[in-house]
Amino acid sequence: SNTKLLTADITKEYSTAKLNYPHSTEKKLLSQLHAGNHEETVKAYESFVNQVRFCSLEDVRLSFGLLLDAILQSFDEGTAELSDVLDRADKFRYWMNEAETLEDINHLFLGWIWELISKVQESSLNKYKLLVEQVKAYVSENYGKITFCMNDVAQHVGMSAAYLGRIFRQMNDMTFSDYLTKYRLDSACDLLINTDKTITEISGLVGFTNCSYFYIVFKKHMNCTPNQYRQQNKPGEQIWDDGMEAEE
Repeated sequence: SNTKLLTADITKEYSTAKLNYPHSTEKKLLSQLHAGNHEETVKAYESFVNQVRFCSLEDVRLSFGLLLDAILQSFDEGTAELSDVLDRADKFRYWMNEAETLEDINHLFLGWIWELISKVQESSLNKYKLLVEQVKAYVSENYGKITFCMNDVAQHVGMSAAYLGRIFRQMNDMTFSDYLTKYRLDSACDLLINTDKTITEISGLVGFTNCSYFYIVFKKHMNCTPNQYRQQNKPGEQIWDDGMEAEE
């Protein structure tokens, strides 16, 4: 055969003017791949296949070689979880040289890219877990500050509050605001049971702006007032705090 073997150097040096290479589709595919969107990545890949379907076999090989290089270059600083898949790219390139039809190349490439998508999703999940752990650790250190909020955490981890909020909710099935409120109330319950601090003192220690608001939030989530909670968990004690519950 007079067809040149496809190598990384050839695809890098190859003038894409020789074929109508679908750059925009490649860009979309990379974007969806890095976002871990399995379905959208496959759709972009299928679109890519359809756009090179009627090229010569040599141009099909070159197109897939260019796509392969684009994927590899986009993961230059990838994580260890991806290395085993990316390292098999050269073997795939060899198989592609041996393939005689677009269908054969497509079958090989689709199997490789499916595995890569799965690894990207796994890598993203691990990163999100570490990120959420970092957020929770920061909450445990700062929840007592009255002005503490998502913006503080986002600045601490170096990303936008909106994006961090979406990740946190996805990983915890609750918003950051709900988590912070729960953490503050859990801390308040611990102080109510294990200390003799007044409820006013406790409300300030766990980050509430004032005692009245603390009463409202506590009763909404715990179905009892702070003083009732303390009495229920310290049998025999009768503690009226600041006169706020003396009428009960």
